[in-house]
Amino acid sequence: MGSESYGKWTVDAAGRFGHLTGVVTVATRPATSLIHASPGYVDAGADGPFPDASLAGLGDLVLMVRSATPEFKGFRVAVASGAKFPTYACKAGGSLPLSSGCWKATFMVPAGAEFAEVRVPLNTFSDKWDPQTGMAKKTCEMDASVCPTVEVLKSIQRVELWAEGYSGDIDLQIQSISVTSAVGSDSALIV
Repeated sequence: MGSESYGKWTVDAAGRFGHLTGVVTVATRPATSLIHASPGYVDAGADGPFPDASLAGLGDLVLMVRSATPEFKGFRVAVASGAKFPTYACKAGGSLPLSSGCWKATFMVPAGAEFAEVRVPLNTFSDKWDPQTGMAKKTCEMDASVCPTVEVLKSIQRVELWAEGYSGDIDLQIQSISVTSAVGSDSALIV
């Protein structure tokens, strides 16, 4: 019972990008299955420390990405900060004890063969999201306590890319992750 998702992370040294490929399969969970048995996801992550990204304030996280599957609706990016167990926090979404400290947001990749800049506003990230779908249970508009703060951005511990919550093939190439201030004049490269 559950999902049969699988994926692979590779680094293309010549092209200077990371590559997440795979298949996400979201299985309907029968009433008698284990809790969280069928989330359907593929992810890749890296532990820090990462540079101080607090100069972004409440600006944007900026991804340089391209995809052979831009129609996939479940691409997500997450950052952990202040988490006791960063990897665990990024799996549980604040729904289990000791799982706070990972902020996640959804993004879409434009169609095309060239790398494109995708801006993910920091005020769309949430520390309270559904571990089965990756969707926010509470948004910044609903509750400011789930939003990343300048303090969060000062000490990022982990960065993750996800494909989850929707069935389909995934192919995501990422060249860089950075932050930029709301006015766009200040920026910092995270990865």
